Amino acid sequence: MPANIRETRIGFGYKKQVDLATPNVSGDLWSLTKTNAALSTVTLHTENDAAELGKGHEFATQTFKSHWDVSGSIEKYLSSEIAAWAFVFGLGGRVKSGTAPVITYTCTPQDPVTGGIELPAFSFIEAIRQGANAVLDRMAVGGVVEDFTITLGSGPGRAKSRITVNFAASGKLVEPSGITLPAGATEHPLAGERIRPTIWPTPVLNEGDDLAFDILAVASPDPGADLTVVIQT
Repeated sequence: MPANIRETRIGFGYKKQVDLATPNVSGDLWSLTKTNAALSTVTLHTENDAAELGKGHEFATQTFKSHWDVSGSIEKYLSSEIAAWAFVFGLGGRVKSGTAPVITYTCTPQDPVTGGIELPAFSFIEAIRQGANAVLDRMAVGGVVEDFTITLGSGPGRAKSRITVNFAASGKLVEPSGITLPAGATEHPLAGERIRPTIWPTPVLNEGDDLAFDILAVASPDPGADLTVVIQT
């Protein structure tokens, strides 16, 4: 069935999974837009019995499913929502403080002694025309952020402020996903000229120093756009 790649919709957990194998439920998912057309890479690995003796020959007679390799990338214009998500899921350690409309997330690299070695896991859904005539509807379970990059350019416009998040999943794939993607979330864009990176106590980032992205108020009637994220190295 022909389809336009621009029909692709994605959704991912803004709350962490309860464990690596249990997917997010519908109420814990965000549906956001993205700018990259590529779908996630899903590769099925198999093995066979070619090396086994007792068959009388060296050829494979049986093939067994082994596992799926799942990875992907989310590229989009920077918003307070995706920035907070990337810091929280990409670093692991986070403390939420403040009250609406101003919330602060202090994010630190996860302590492997107290927090374990696994970053918070999320489910990732991508779909084209969900429903009876779906072209694509699959969910990768147990996704974790591998890295993320924030690019800030000079000048006005959303395109001057971008983020790329790369992730890998556990190999558990659910198809069809069994979850109807929610309506697209309202995002608060962060134009590059409204973000002020600060390093202290000196202008040079040294071990033990703090790095803060002070995300200033967005020109929006919704004051919930205010967000400060602190990274401690």
